Amino acid sequence: MAISRKLFFSFLALTCIILLATLSLARWSFNQGFLNYFQALEQRRLENLSLDLAEAYVAADYSWQGINSRSFDRIIQNYSRSHNVQQLPNRQDPNRTAPQPLNGQSAPFPRLSDPAGNSAERQLPRVPINIQPTTLPPPNLPPASVYDVDDKLIVGMALDRRAEGLVEAPIRVEGELVGSIKSIGPVRLDYDLAKAFSRQQLWTSLLIGVFSLALALGLSLWLAKLFLTPIQIIMTAISRLSDGNYSDRLDDQRKDEFGNMMRNIDHLANTLDKNRSSRNRWLADISHELRTPLTILTGEIEMMQEGLKPLDMDRLKSLQQETDRMRHIVDDLYQLSLSDIGGLRYNLEIIDISEPIQTAAMACQSRFDEKGLQFELHSDVVAKTRADKKRLEQLFINLLTNASAYTDKPGKVVLKVFVEQQDIVIQLDDSAPSVQADECELLLEPLYRTDASRTRRGEGAGLGLTICKNIVDAHHGQIGLSPSTLGGLQVVVKLKLEEKTYE
Repeated sequence: MAISRKLFFSFLALTCIILLATLSLARWSFNQGFLNYFQALEQRRLENLSLDLAEAYVAADYSWQGINSRSFDRIIQNYSRSHNVQQLPNRQDPNRTAPQPLNGQSAPFPRLSDPAGNSAERQLPRVPINIQPTTLPPPNLPPASVYDVDDKLIVGMALDRRAEGLVEAPIRVEGELVGSIKSIGPVRLDYDLAKAFSRQQLWTSLLIGVFSLALALGLSLWLAKLFLTPIQIIMTAISRLSDGNYSDRLDDQRKDEFGNMMRNIDHLANTLDKNRSSRNRWLADISHELRTPLTILTGEIEMMQEGLKPLDMDRLKSLQQETDRMRHIVDDLYQLSLSDIGGLRYNLEIIDISEPIQTAAMACQSRFDEKGLQFELHSDVVAKTRADKKRLEQLFINLLTNASAYTDKPGKVVLKVFVEQQDIVIQLDDSAPSVQADECELLLEPLYRTDASRTRRGEGAGLGLTICKNIVDAHHGQIGLSPSTLGGLQVVVKLKLEEKTYE
């Protein structure tokens, strides 16, 4: 499956799960809230009835003996008529107080049935409240029961204290608890009005869900495209890189992870482009270096074959020189390839740095003498480092050989060894000719020429300094090139100091 479809279906599935969970929780919360609302209505109804019962209690000379099923039913009926059956009165009128004692006077409230036997129903004042239809309680009010202060049933149906939805309101007279009124409130939406309202809310929720799902569908498509666009750009760039096209660059103005990836790909393309250019130039230079002695050898042999030159020791010596030059180039290439791939073996041990330096100086002294160059060695310290003695000898011989090959006579070559903080510093300076400062570090690259038209001096192929750099890197050291105060080139090698003996 394409990544665009995966992203689309992932976003859509996540949205559907969240939407389903939200609607389910909202539906459950609505039902619970609706039931709690009915419970609150029933609680307030009982509180209002408790005031009527308190009046009846006082009217019966502070006794429950005057309360029976008929009188209790009349209280309920009076309450229903005075409140239009279904409206919720606000019986918490601040102007209404609890019944007062008779104190030998006529009762402030008429009895449920007067002594004459008239059973006229008592009409108690009510505070009218304008209640919206949405606040109507269930039409079938739950039955209520009256209990005395000892929780004994006075009138009504016995209720289980542990019953679900039990609602209770205390009956107080003069601040003293004289009983309670209880009922079982609604525990489920079994009323027509409640069911209708619940269905309406359900359909509304479903419509909202459908609209949200359609919105999520469009949002998922947009997000999938938003995330896929930079991925497609990156895939196209990588495909071009695999085809060898390193010139294209991506838009690196993005500030997110895709922008970082694009910049990394641009850096990779730039590196590959430089490596390809370097490889092509390197192959061209190697071909040139090998072609020169081969051309000379071929020319010499053809002239001797045609009798234009005699076959004598001078001709053989010339052929030997060109052969040695080719062998030297091949040896340098072999050493360079070994150092590049890590094929050179290093036997690291603690050695005195002066030992490989002295060996290299003695090996190159005759070369300096032949070229008429003055060579000076200054080493005022005996310092030890962890290194491969043979590889350091190769390093210093290459450096001294390079200095002798590229120093005009009468010239001067100076080698200094000293300690600087935690490093052993080997500094090699030679006299003219020099190199531009911005080209010094480029000399460490294979076959680099400061002047493409200049004929290379000596018999080397320009690989010596590159091999030196690889050897120094293998010893975790540093090598740097810069113009020398003597007028030529300065090479500085730093190796880690292990032990310093004396100065």
